[in-house]
Amino acid sequence: MSYLQKNNFLSLIFSGVINHYRLTLLLCLSIFLFFLFFAFRISIDASSESLVYDDNQNYKTYENIVQNYQGSDFLLLAYTPKSGDVFSKDSIAFIEELLQKISKLDAVQSTLSIANAPLLKSIKDFSLQDNIKANANILSPQIDINLAKEEILNNPFFKENIISEDSKTAGIVVFLKSGFDYSHTIDEIKKIKNSYKDEMYIGGVPLIVDDIVYYIKSDLLVYTLLLGLILAVVMWLFFRNLSFVILSIVVCIFTLVISSGIFALLGYKITIVSSNYISILFVVNISLIIHLIVSYLENIKKYKNADKKRLILITALQKTTPSFYAVATTMIGFLGLMFANIMPIVHLGVVMAIGVLVALIFTFVVFMSFMMLVRIPREVEFVSLGLRILEFSSNIAINNKLRIYFVAFLCVVFSVYGIRYLSVENSFINYFKSGSEIKEGLLVIDENLGGTIPLEVIVKFATNETKDSINDEFESEFEELAKEDKYFFSEEKLRIAKKIHEYFLENEYAGSILSLHSVSLLLEELGLKPDGFTFSFLYDNLDESLKSQLFYPYANIQQDELRFVVRILDSSSSLKRDEFIKQVKLELANILESENVSFEVNGLMVLYNDLLQSLISSQVDTLLFVMLIIFVLFVLVFRSFKLAIIAFVANMIPLCVVFGILGISGISLDIMTATIAAISLGMGVDHAIHYIHRYKEEIKTNSKETAIRNSHKSIGNAMYYTAVVIIIGFLTMTSSSFVPTIYFGIITSAVMILMLISSLILLPRMLLIK
Repeated sequence: MSYLQKNNFLSLIFSGVINHYRLTLLLCLSIFLFFLFFAFRISIDASSESLVYDDNQNYKTYENIVQNYQGSDFLLLAYTPKSGDVFSKDSIAFIEELLQKISKLDAVQSTLSIANAPLLKSIKDFSLQDNIKANANILSPQIDINLAKEEILNNPFFKENIISEDSKTAGIVVFLKSGFDYSHTIDEIKKIKNSYKDEMYIGGVPLIVDDIVYYIKSDLLVYTLLLGLILAVVMWLFFRNLSFVILSIVVCIFTLVISSGIFALLGYKITIVSSNYISILFVVNISLIIHLIVSYLENIKKYKNADKKRLILITALQKTTPSFYAVATTMIGFLGLMFANIMPIVHLGVVMAIGVLVALIFTFVVFMSFMMLVRIPREVEFVSLGLRILEFSSNIAINNKLRIYFVAFLCVVFSVYGIRYLSVENSFINYFKSGSEIKEGLLVIDENLGGTIPLEVIVKFATNETKDSINDEFESEFEELAKEDKYFFSEEKLRIAKKIHEYFLENEYAGSILSLHSVSLLLEELGLKPDGFTFSFLYDNLDESLKSQLFYPYANIQQDELRFVVRILDSSSSLKRDEFIKQVKLELANILESENVSFEVNGLMVLYNDLLQSLISSQVDTLLFVMLIIFVLFVLVFRSFKLAIIAFVANMIPLCVVFGILGISGISLDIMTATIAAISLGMGVDHAIHYIHRYKEEIKTNSKETAIRNSHKSIGNAMYYTAVVIIIGFLTMTSSSFVPTIYFGIITSAVMILMLISSLILLPRMLLIK
């Protein structure tokens, strides 16, 4: 009973909880209901804003581009008629019917397709001016269908946008109004698409965001139900007592609801990264409760004459120190994510650190109160399903010194070799399972309609601030004249637009390319000379609808800028995004070296690449922080530099092995798997803390070898059961349709398996070092 004497302060607190267990449970229930109210208000965010890191200058520039060019989000539908002819009467009629239905949706601003695209030379015997005034499309009665087909196939604004290069697939661009929630509109478009038997697909960044939100919501529901069921089954198999099953579920629900409520109160939203917080909280909770239950059952046998209050108190006091430090290391792992500078990862770190602390407090409080409320028979025993494994591992640890160290050495060599090949190369398309509707749609559109992810180039023309005093009056008059919009289209600008546009035409990863030079190509198709005079004439005489298509997205007269919009082929297996962007910047710098301009490469592809590249640096910073703090904590916990090194090495080797496997296998890190190192190390060291804490108790009265065997038989059971639940918990993530979530579950499970093996073999082997 020495625990009661050593922990007088905790004894008083815990005794108060035990003696007033009904009041304690009522207080817990009140707290639960309070946070439940806020938990229902938690929201989900999968927008581009949720995937940027702090002080990202590229994102600030991107916001300016959207504002200056009045860019709007768009969806892209791909339609491949069974007849193979997109220009047949039936195909055109089908597209027209589709447009009528889609245009009625509230969030739809406008549409563009071969059925309503403006045609400028497809009416026989009409001059260009007459064609412009007619404002005709392929459905207009005076249109010559053959001329219309030829014009659409050769129009630089239509190729790889609303018509594929082989003319077998038609695209429908759906421009969306800003300030709307697109989810309802996307659902309605999906319903419209599914109401037809024809082969159609949907793509676009808003669809990617919407489907990710759907997967997050689905995963949250699945994780909660599936983990609850698995938890109940596993706890029954382990302990064969309904009270322990109910206790485990109650504790997990308390922690989940309270943490979710705090999540909402802090104003955080669930993102791609934090969607796994339910699984993590469940496994942390079950780890704590299993250690308490196992310890309680051991104490029933050890203190046969003690009453229930005393048994509960002893159990709580016994597990306070190892549980506190285990939770502390887990919290450190999560707090280390704050070094990532990526807001979803930072939010996950903060919320999970709070959630783990909530788990510690409520697990102990609810355990003590609940155990007073129920009757646990004295003869109850947990089923030692892993007894043979534990005996086997203890024998290996004791009798195979050289083999264990040799395998550990090989693991280190393998890890160093494999980690060198870690990469962060990912595509949005590969975030979704093969065969899924969204992946099939994205692939069709990427391959046939000009790519998926936009890359943008902004060219800024320099202003000449030096003046010759003699010509001040003349230059002043000239500048006033130059302010007129029609004089913006100088030969210099048209020449530079052509150079950059043609550069991207030769790039293997560029799909659709739209710029001011696209207007030049269009003019050539119309038989006109694309010079400054023609541009100025068109700009003065075209109506606003045509200006908004031909000029406004690609030239900002007020800012004296040109804009190039290039959709990149995201499905290309050879595309290395960071290398590609660096190459574009370097080659554009060479192309524009002699020009009096500056340029900036931006767009969603650059923002996405910034995120991917920051994962490596954040992974290093996070891991270094977690490693340092955990090692210091080991020294404080064990009060031994030697034990701290042993615990540290035993956990780092299996973690490094998994990352070595990732490097060699070519599996890239993404925004979810980048958190694995810190999370796994924070959670995995729990085994070492509990094991060494028990070993130090056993070594007081036993030899080292006997202490190892006894530790395996006692705390080894709790470690084994905890690891099984953790692994099963993370493997539930494989039920997701979102590939990063699947990888996160599999990789984390692999880390936990190796850490358990290391804690049962390598750790005790090193404890035997004299």
